[in-house]
Amino acid sequence: MLNLDLEYWDPNKSTYMYHETKDEVVINVTFSADRMDEVTFSFSGGKLTVQGQASFEKRVWGGSRQVSERRTYPAFTHAIPIDVPVDIENAKASLGEGRWTLRIPKKPPEPKRAEKPRRPEKPGRAEIERLARCLNK
Repeated sequence: MLNLDLEYWDPNKSTYMYHETKDEVVINVTFSADRMDEVTFSFSGGKLTVQGQASFEKRVWGGSRQVSERRTYPAFTHAIPIDVPVDIENAKASLGEGRWTLRIPKKPPEPKRAEKPRRPEKPGRAEIERLARCLNK
């Protein structure tokens, strides 16, 4: 369970949580808004970069007047190191209730290659001559 220290929590900032299961890497990005205007991610060199911009919009109709409110939150960027092999092409993202979730399947481990048994090195000509001299003594 994520333990948030609310004394330092800032509603204008986004946070992320990274965890791994046996089969996938899960990244949750939370933000204080009812929608994300834009979320992009890129993966390069074992690092996932998540960028976004959140906003809040509310319109209230009452009789002959309309009240409209729109808040835009600061853009955010998270650079998240991922140090396990993942299949980024099959990642799935979902968005809802102030949380963007990215699920990235792990790549199966590569099978270990069996080492070929080494052949004993053939003795060189000098070694053969030395052995022949020893036998002839």
